[in-house]
Formats: sequence, structure tokens, C-alpha cells
Amino acid sequence: MLERSDLKNLLRLKMALADIPLAALADSALAAAAGRLVEEIDRVVELGPASDSDEPLPGYIPDRSE
Repeated sequence: MLERSDLKNLLRLKMALADIPLAALADSALAAAAGRLVEEIDRVVELGPASDSDEPLPGYIPDRSE
């Protein structure tokens, strides 16, 4: 499992990807890969950090449907 700092870095990457308009990605395969990367980041971040800290990760919005 990843450490908190790793998860924070993944969230920063996700936010950076969100700032890129998908239309600006000339290659549709590249746009699809960026979308899959964001989904994978969400999946990994949802697992949480290896340490048992109650402090929420910046930029992480937990699923409220549970």
C-alpha cells in the first residue's frame, strides 16, 4: 500500500490532468488513457494510506453513497 505522500502526489497529478481539456489532447487514445489514469488514481486513493491517520487527503472526496 502507498504512503500518504504517494497518495498526495497522485491527487496532484489527477488535479493537473483535470486542468487539461480533453479536446486539447489531439490523439483520442491519449485522451482515453488520461481518463483511465484518473480512474485508477481514484481507485488507489480510495484504498487509503498505509498509515492509520484520520487526516483526510487534500483533494479527496469520499464516496457518500455508502
